[in-house]
Amino acid sequence: MDADLRGIESALLRAAQGARDRARMTGTRLVFSEDGVLKFVSPDRLEPSSHEVANQDGRYSDGE
Repeated sequence: MDADLRGIESALLRAAQGARDRARMTGTRLVFSEDGVLKFVSPDRLEPSSHEVANQDGRYSDGE
């Protein structure tokens, strides 16, 4: 693995968790695009683990 990319997954996971935490604290929904469609999801509907939150291709799921 390229030295510049080492640790990128854990950094992205920390950033995602931080976004979920801030959304919970402020009572806002998370916004992401899936297949060109904007999705608005409560942070409580997403699990903290990347394996449970992200699909194989890295896109997030709204659980539906």
